[in-house]
Amino acid sequence: MNSHAHDDHCGGFAELKRRTGATLIASKLDGDLMMQGGKGDFYWGDDAKYEPVIPDRIVSDGERVEIGGVSLTAHLTPGHTKGCTSWSMRVHEDGKNYDVLFLCGLTVSPYKLTNNDKYPNIVEDERSTLQRLGGMHADVLLAPHGFYFDLEGKVARQQVGAPNPFVDPDELGRHVSEMKKDFEEALQAQEKQR
Repeated sequence: MNSHAHDDHCGGFAELKRRTGATLIASKLDGDLMMQGGKGDFYWGDDAKYEPVIPDRIVSDGERVEIGGVSLTAHLTPGHTKGCTSWSMRVHEDGKNYDVLFLCGLTVSPYKLTNNDKYPNIVEDERSTLQRLGGMHADVLLAPHGFYFDLEGKVARQQVGAPNPFVDPDELGRHVSEMKKDFEEALQAQEKQR
């Protein structure tokens, strides 16, 4: 299951499929980019290419994927890529249920946000994604980069008998607020330069 079609998140998928026979699941738009080996990306152009790979299954927003008795739900959260996909699931541990979100990514501030002919609806997509994620609940936030959710800090704070630092129902809201501020500041700065 893929979050997005950047080389650091799927660049080894062709080899992984050859070696293991794994089934690759991705969204339509990022699946298209994977089949091009990352070439023609709206931000990277052809600079972050990788061996092309064909997804075995394309998922739509809200679609569930069952793997080994676990059910995950795809949430299309475009902006960072056109087909950015976050995944949610529910886990049961020590008599409690937790909602877990594997966040695709929200960073768009380095991108061209105004008059972007390669991704004309990037601003609308990012705003919609931020609004949608701001309304979601997650007890545990995870992401494809550890710095998004302070992975190292949480691992360092884990202690037997202490509350699990990975369980933080307010973290998603804080992250979305941070990223919304970053996005709006970048958009305002770019609009002033026009």
